[in-house]
Amino acid sequence: MTSTALVGTVTWTFPQTVEPGKVVTMFVDASSSGHDQAFSWTNGGTIRYPADTEPDWTLARYWMHQITVWNSSEISIVSTSWAS
Repeated sequence: MTSTALVGTVTWTFPQTVEPGKVVTMFVDASSSGHDQAFSWTNGGTIRYPADTEPDWTLARYWMHQITVWNSSEISIVSTSWAS
């Protein structure tokens, strides 16, 4: 588990290769300024969100991301937010 407080806009980048079956939970405090965040994957793989819609990261202060690596080309991210 990782906890991070943002001080500006940040892009979370997954490495070229990731191990299928890995699950990571990440807590983020975007601060009261609502800093933006994004996810990318250096191998060009697919990052999936529920309903195929990336959340608007600036709408809430706190985020919990559950990141699951399904295979070498697909990751899913389920995010929960609170306290705008």
